[in-house]
Amino acid sequence: MSKLNGLKISLCQMNITSGKPDKNTDYIVGQIESAKERGINVIIFPELCTTGYFLGDEFENESFIRDTVEEHKRIQEATRKGITAVFGTVVRDQQSIGENSYFRLFNTGVVYSDGKYIGRTFKTLMPNYRMFDDERHFHSSRKLAEGLGVPLSELLKPIEVNLKNGKRISLGVTLCEDIWDTNYPAL
Repeated sequence: MSKLNGLKISLCQMNITSGKPDKNTDYIVGQIESAKERGINVIIFPELCTTGYFLGDEFENESFIRDTVEEHKRIQEATRKGITAVFGTVVRDQQSIGENSYFRLFNTGVVYSDGKYIGRTFKTLMPNYRMFDDERHFHSSRKLAEGLGVPLSELLKPIEVNLKNGKRISLGVTLCEDIWDTNYPAL
């Protein structure tokens, strides 16, 4: 891997509108376009930036999840012509039912680069205290690893990205609580 001299990374804070993936995606796409104009190589958005975080039962609404996943195409398209975007969203497992008797859903960091899907990381540590109720809505990468019979480390590998300037980088994508825990397996 080459040195990262000159790599431009943009961290994008945003006011997320809960339950409005179309509105949030409008903002995300606008920020990606602006970042391209500024010569940014990688732009990073917050956890669940497409949906919002505290949505309760809306995470069990199939049409809401379908609409959210449909918005991913717009983000993917916006990365054409040489930019990498990392964003937080929900990903539905089409094959499995979750513990809540609905579809299995993952709180996910997705990576698109130059118009292509590159990879994703599922959140591992699910907070369930005070107002947080992640285990009710999301399946963790830890549970996924147990179900697949593989070590968790197999699911927590860096995501390799080829940048338009010819450099190759490895992205370690973590989501919120995953980075706070000193015993997190990927650290």
